[in-house]
Amino acid sequence: AATMVTAGVYLVARSAPLFMACPGALVTVSIIGTTTALVAALIGTVQNDLKRVLAYSTISQLGYMFACLGTGTLLGFTAAIFHLLTHAFFKALLFLGAGSVMHSMGGVIDMRRFGGLRKLMPITATTFLIGSLALAGIAPFAGFFSKDEILASLHSKGWPDVHHSAENGHHAMIPELPSALSHSGTMHDVGYRGVSNYDNHSSSHQTSDVVGLDALNQPAVWKALFWMALVTAGLTAFYTFRAVFMTFTGPLRIPDEAGDHAHESPSVMTTPLLILAIPATFIGFILFTTDGLAHFLAATPSFTTPSIVKTATASVFHWDLAIQGTLAAALGIVIAAVGHLGRRSDGPQLERWLGPVRPFLEHRMFIDQLYAAVIVKPIEAIAFLAAIFDRSFIDRSVRFVAHLPLALGSVVRQLQSGLLQRYALAGVIGVLAIIVFLAWRL
Repeated sequence: AATMVTAGVYLVARSAPLFMACPGALVTVSIIGTTTALVAALIGTVQNDLKRVLAYSTISQLGYMFACLGTGTLLGFTAAIFHLLTHAFFKALLFLGAGSVMHSMGGVIDMRRFGGLRKLMPITATTFLIGSLALAGIAPFAGFFSKDEILASLHSKGWPDVHHSAENGHHAMIPELPSALSHSGTMHDVGYRGVSNYDNHSSSHQTSDVVGLDALNQPAVWKALFWMALVTAGLTAFYTFRAVFMTFTGPLRIPDEAGDHAHESPSVMTTPLLILAIPATFIGFILFTTDGLAHFLAATPSFTTPSIVKTATASVFHWDLAIQGTLAAALGIVIAAVGHLGRRSDGPQLERWLGPVRPFLEHRMFIDQLYAAVIVKPIEAIAFLAAIFDRSFIDRSVRFVAHLPLALGSVVRQLQSGLLQRYALAGVIGVLAIIVFLAWRL
């Protein structure tokens, strides 16, 4: 699902040793990622096109992945790949579910024009609900475990003392920390549920001595990023279940385009939904409990450099963060239910709740207009001036260089007329000119 748009996450993860050399670049990645996650989630809350809701959710989830990549820890890097993997399953399920709805509704994808489809499309409704629970991060579905790791990676940077206390044995579930680095410099037996200590205590001095820590790489900044990520978790659950309630609950409403052909999609469309619902439910739990992905990633060359290895700690399940994330998601679902369950349209409710903010979000925070004004228009103006310069100066210069020999040739060609009288006259004039010149010199 969304293979090309996730390529950047893979690239940053593979380039981890380069980013580790510059903590300022890492914190910038986190700031951009967290901001992207929050902004896309806010915009997704007011979208009425089902596929557009999922598209903005993809942008938001990619922001999540970049947010934890920027922590510069083994936990953050592996959490990003973990979420990338789980996201592939439940987001593919949701997009195929949206396609099933679109097929049944005669090409209509505006959620305001249909509702109550669970009665008409039980398989699509059930599998879409599973994908929504995974996207919202509800246990035990796939997104719950990877989201917990993302929140943990950000939390470990904002509250390092809390995590270091846990490392020292103040948490009953923490086993003894295994050896992270062999003499050959490769990773062994390290899970991805660790915390960062590259910018704290002894290891921080080594890093700061080499490159220095950027002013933004401070616990206060990471605390703000953590709370932004937690708010995003609640918004994710809200817009996801807003789509569920608007599409599958309430009285049955079918658009005119569907006619009498509204029905559950054929097996060729529902079978992939049923297949994807299985990993969307269990893949997170399997990878989390077996640590298979963690050991695989920990042994890759990108994560075996000393600067990353020193951030590894014992595997810990963060109950407190899991509870916070679940409560945020549950709150989002409850608000979505209050606003949309059984209602024909979400317009009046959201207008009352959001007030003047809704048009701002519906216009996507005017990001497109800002992008056009700040980037597109100036570039177009520069391109226009460059085109004028190209046509007026460059092209004319090239044509001048081409026509100059032609003009000179035309002049010289007049001397070669083929008339002997002209040649004789030219010779006489030349001799007279020489005589006059010599006489003048003497």
